[in-house]
Amino acid sequence: MAMKIWQLVIFQSLQKQVTLACLQLIKAERQNEMNNTRFIRAVVEIELDFEKNSSVPNSSDQITSPTLKIYKDYFEVPFLQYTEQFYRQEASNFLVHNSMSEYLKKVSPWIDEELHRVQSYLHSSTLAPLIKKLEQIFIFDQLEAICTEAKTLLHNENYSDFACRLFKSSDKIPNVTVQLKKIFEDNFLPKGIQSMEQISITAINDPKLHIETILDIHKKFFKVAQNFFNNDENLIASVNKACGNFINNNAITEAANNARKSAELLARYFDILLRKGF
Repeated sequence: MAMKIWQLVIFQSLQKQVTLACLQLIKAERQNEMNNTRFIRAVVEIELDFEKNSSVPNSSDQITSPTLKIYKDYFEVPFLQYTEQFYRQEASNFLVHNSMSEYLKKVSPWIDEELHRVQSYLHSSTLAPLIKKLEQIFIFDQLEAICTEAKTLLHNENYSDFACRLFKSSDKIPNVTVQLKKIFEDNFLPKGIQSMEQISITAINDPKLHIETILDIHKKFFKVAQNFFNNDENLIASVNKACGNFINNNAITEAANNARKSAELLARYFDILLRKGF
């Protein structure tokens, strides 16, 4: 009863001020200023204690486990709102003075800080909605700029930055990784077509040159997938798909007016190898 009176009379009348004080302390911590996280932890624990002392009847009037309604309503909802406001401003300010590559370097530390914050003094149930919010702010809201940066990095064959800053930053966000893999595939395909154009006059009647050029291109990008993307299966599938596209549609097949020209040259290549005893 005493706890119920405390909740109704004292806590509810002060909860807005208490929550605001907590959010100001969190902002100070984010800005590397001195703060008192023990106060935040104490507030969270009080709210959770209210839950423990609350009984929630179900449809059969039986007592069920406590909910997190007080914590969610009084703390988590405003915390997520303030977090969104803070990081939208931080991201915007950072991008004014820095490149997209530098921005993506910054994303990981920002997320790590928030993970530590949850582990230190928030309830673990806050983690999932917080991560979703951060992914929206840092990745989805900047997706167009990220894709532009991805194309630039791949055009310059800067695979390390593409892998470490873009691909790994979004590896848990399926919609983003699908787009980045498509960009990788679209970058690979014209390089293969260009390589075939360079040998088209000679290779149309030279099975060895034709096949070894294809193998060299595939080997190059397969190594990229291995060395920079830890053998990501979907990325390797993108390499194989792009390779199949330029094998069946390139300057040599067009010159021969025959979509099966590559297959014919492959058969001749194997015939040459067999004749040599390989």
